[in-house]
Amino acid sequence: MPALVHLGVLAYPLPADRCVSWIREEAAAYAVAALKRPDLAALKPVFQAGGPQALTGPELAAVMQRVLGRPVSYAAVPLDQFEAGLNASFGAPVGTEVARFYAWMSDPANGTPFDADLTPLRVELPALQKTFEAWTREIPWTQLAGGAP
Repeated sequence: MPALVHLGVLAYPLPADRCVSWIREEAAAYAVAALKRPDLAALKPVFQAGGPQALTGPELAAVMQRVLGRPVSYAAVPLDQFEAGLNASFGAPVGTEVARFYAWMSDPANGTPFDADLTPLRVELPALQKTFEAWTREIPWTQLAGGAP
């Protein structure tokens, strides 16, 4: 958050063109909706889940720019730097394992696992969906980043 708020850089370990359906409160809303549908247990359906939008890094930065009211750019962080930072903050092998996940997610051979087709999920489990921008407007970014830039 400090880099985002103070430097205007949204740094994340994914290629800029990788779409992700960012999921937040929707995960809990889907779980609650599923608990209200005991008939689904017999069907054992598998749904892709995600937020209502699949956004690229630059699209995320554009949202953050509107929310923060200042220029924000996206920077794809090299996985080795991301891994080292997490290991320094949380201890190994946390960063190593998280970096493995992002390496898998970034590999074009794996398709677009986080650009979910939400159509079947929305039919069976209607739940609250909030745009990324609406969600970001609820976060006290400056406070979480340690104060004003």
